[in-house]
Amino acid sequence: MQVDRRRFLIPIAGIIAVLVVAAVVVVAVIVPQRAAVDAATARLEAAVEARDAAVAAAEEARAALLAAGDEASALLSVVGRGAVADPSTLDALAAVTVDAGDPPVPNAVPPAPGDAAAIDAVVERVGAETAALEERAVSLAAERDAVAGASLAVVASVHAWGLNTPTPPHAPADAAEAYTAALSALAEPAADADLVALVTAFRTAFTTALAAHELASRSVDAASVQPTIINGTLIANKTFRIPSSYGAGLTPETEAAFAAMQAEAASLGLDLYISSGFRSYGSQEAIYGNYVATQGQAEADTHSARPGHSEHQTGLTFDLNSITEAFGSTPEGLWVRDNAHRFGFIVRYPPGKEAITGYIWEPWHLRYVGVPLATELVTTGLTVEEYFGITSVYSY
Repeated sequence: MQVDRRRFLIPIAGIIAVLVVAAVVVVAVIVPQRAAVDAATARLEAAVEARDAAVAAAEEARAALLAAGDEASALLSVVGRGAVADPSTLDALAAVTVDAGDPPVPNAVPPAPGDAAAIDAVVERVGAETAALEERAVSLAAERDAVAGASLAVVASVHAWGLNTPTPPHAPADAAEAYTAALSALAEPAADADLVALVTAFRTAFTTALAAHELASRSVDAASVQPTIINGTLIANKTFRIPSSYGAGLTPETEAAFAAMQAEAASLGLDLYISSGFRSYGSQEAIYGNYVATQGQAEADTHSARPGHSEHQTGLTFDLNSITEAFGSTPEGLWVRDNAHRFGFIVRYPPGKEAITGYIWEPWHLRYVGVPLATELVTTGLTVEEYFGITSVYSY
């Protein structure tokens, strides 16, 4: 039987044509689409990786800011106002606010869509999140730097205070060396230094040296005692004494400041005058001895200083007008209470502080400390003892 091959050739040709068309479609359409999807998917993976890095950077910056805030708070708790050369550095640090916000949590990335355009839309969204996270990391880092800078300013101010405060002269060599070493450590703290530990070590070294100085000075004769000066302020109280040869009258600064205060008071119809100014060691010895003879030592110690412990011998102190508590309620006394600091004076022994200063309220007793310190003490309500962290107690 004769087979008609043409009957089979037509269907085969059609199949081949279909296959060829399909192949063309695959090559022309499907393959490029798959390649585009693969490329977009790679871009998405890179974008997610970049976002993850931005999340880590933002969280690291946030943690650093929180740590800086904790350090600032701890620093404020260990640095007294009397232990800095410039108290405004403490105010600046106290005014710093730490706003780290919540930890960054990125949005979930959905499974990659089937077409490149849709994937690229996700890439764009992830990129925007990455940019925002990077911006946040920069902002947090800047805030951290500001907090750290404020803390370093306080440390620098403590260092300046130490440079202006000589090693207590009667402190033994080991205490003096420890104080000097602790002070040097504050000069240029390393980037990763524990500032709180450095300041605490310095304050401990100073307190130890000061206590040793005070203890040693008890056995030194009156002429050989070395004065105690803290941050430029001469200290004379029941704990710390000055040499018997110290002083020769009111200092020029004290006299000039009083003249200015007296003149302003006079312009307001108020009469201020010095009723008791400079006293030598010998004069104080006689005055104190008379009180002891007539009142007993315990009573005398409440209002009269033992020789070598009197502020009158410093040349920075005087008594005004009537030496009675009644002066405090006179127009002059009230004006002095509210205005003396503007001229550099403080009412040295205020009411309610007897256990701290060691003396009764003396509204007439003024001490010159300079306008900055006088203003600081009046503003804070602190006494010299509280401000410098010292005592006023006789040890003999």
